[in-house]
Amino acid sequence: MGSAKVHGVTLPEEARTETQPPEQGGQAQQLMKEARIQLERAAHKLDLEDETGPEDALRSARNALEEFDVSLEQLDQSLPGYVPLELATSLSKQVDTARLLLDTDRQAAASNMHELVLRVTDLTAEADLLIGRPLLGKSGQALGDISNVLITADGRVQALVVDRQGAGTDRQFTVEWRTISISGANLTADLAEDDLLQLPDYVAQ
Repeated sequence: MGSAKVHGVTLPEEARTETQPPEQGGQAQQLMKEARIQLERAAHKLDLEDETGPEDALRSARNALEEFDVSLEQLDQSLPGYVPLELATSLSKQVDTARLLLDTDRQAAASNMHELVLRVTDLTAEADLLIGRPLLGKSGQALGDISNVLITADGRVQALVVDRQGAGTDRQFTVEWRTISISGANLTADLAEDDLLQLPDYVAQ
């Protein structure tokens, strides 16, 4: 199977025809990206107990969560079906949880917001959010670092390309995005080190 690169991201052959949703959906997707950026900044403010004061950090977090919620709704309206119902419901519930945590546990709220940022990567197809991050195995061990992201024709994350080096090993392999779980800022695959031997090597075309 051949591949192509768009903005530094390797695409499989079938993904070459279209890399963005329709125009109105693209605008909604951009709004989601902007909301994601605000959410990430607000989470960092909570992490750092921002110098401007805890009240400012809390206000930024609440505003970012509201903007994120609105952007998610707009994306769903502009591209019906682009956000699976189960995912949309789960994300909305997580936003509500984050709002509640702001009043009781700011660090848990920040972790929740970092997780939201990564969970919408599939909706915004932002490879830069993932490249360079470690991928963990099911026992918490590092399996390697994410070096590339494969995107489908409709602008969804399909798989991660992982570099694994050391201990006599130097190879790249792919892991399907749908098999990845996210907790806080961590990306975890349901794989043990022995399982990696069963994964085919990734060869860029």
